Amino acid sequence: LHTEADIYNKFPKHLMEDWSGFNLVAPHKWPVPADAIVPKFYGYYVPVKSRQTLSQRSLSPILLVEECGVPIDPRKLSIDERSQCYTHMLRLHYADFIQNSGYVRNIMVQPGPLHRPPSERSIKTPSFRIIDFGR
Repeated sequence: LHTEADIYNKFPKHLMEDWSGFNLVAPHKWPVPADAIVPKFYGYYVPVKSRQTLSQRSLSPILLVEECGVPIDPRKLSIDERSQCYTHMLRLHYADFIQNSGYVRNIMVQPGPLHRPPSERSIKTPSFRIIDFGR
C-alpha cells in the first residue's frame, strides 16, 4: 500500500478532477468526456503503534480513495465507452505514469455523471476510473 500511496501522491490533480467538456486525445480521433481517470486520493493511514504491540485484531494500514464502482465487462461496453477507457490509458501515459497491471479488472465503472446527485446518475452515462497502481 505504501508504494501505491506514493504513486497517488505523485499524480497531478487534473488526473483526479472532473471537468466539463471534451478532450481530443491523440492518436484517438474523436472527443471523449474530460473527466477524472484515477480515483480521488484522500490519504494513506497507518497504525500509530509499532507492529510488535499490535494484535491480530488491531487496525491495519488503509489507502483511502474514491469509490469507483465495479470492474468493466468489455463485452457490454459500447464503442464510445471503449474509446473512453482507451483514452484514459493514453492520458495516464501522457502524464508519464504507467499502469503495470493493465487488466480489465483494473478499469472500474459506475453510474454517472458524478457531478450529479446519486439519484440522478445512470449507467447509461457511465464514469470510468483506472485503479491498482501498487505494482
